[in-house]
Amino acid sequence: MEVKSVSNDSFIISSHEVYVAFEKQKMTEEYQLGLVIDGKIHIVEDFFNTDEWKDNFELIQGVSSIRPLDFEVFFQIDMKHK
Repeated sequence: MEVKSVSNDSFIISSHEVYVAFEKQKMTEEYQLGLVIDGKIHIVEDFFNTDEWKDNFELIQGVSSIRPLDFEVFFQIDMKHK
């Protein structure tokens, strides 16, 4: 599990952490993301298991001249499940 502190509905994750998440999912291993919000950890399963994330990451990995070190991820949490 990767645990991240949240600030203003976003968090920072390194490109290496994203790579590890995708590799684990390719091997059908579980990858969970723990988001710390107001001192509580919220577990998110399969965060990276979307076509949009896969497509964007594969596109970035295919470019040899530029690669980001980190990603800032913006999101919203359904308050009913909080």
